[in-house]
Amino acid sequence: MNIITADTLPNNMRIKEIHGIIETTYPIEISKKGFIRGLVERNKNEHQEAYDNFVNSAKELGNGNTIYGVKISTAIGSFSNGIFLYITYYGTIATTEIIE
Repeated sequence: MNIITADTLPNNMRIKEIHGIIETTYPIEISKKGFIRGLVERNKNEHQEAYDNFVNSAKELGNGNTIYGVKISTAIGSFSNGIFLYITYYGTIATTEIIE
């Protein structure tokens, strides 16, 4: 799967078909150790898990080989069970091909 943050494809790529937009949101609890320590000291890389979840969600749809125009949005929510950082990835799924 090609992941491209630009809104346009590189000159050597061409869109064959656009399949739609994908969006996934992943919560990360940050209240137990504080914001910075909570992100740095965890035993697992939750940011990588959020990214992998985004890419795998696109693969599960079965359409396309590229996500382009990828953007990331974050928000923080405070609830009775903790404070959470919400990471949202979104982009456009397309089938692309390399041209020479």
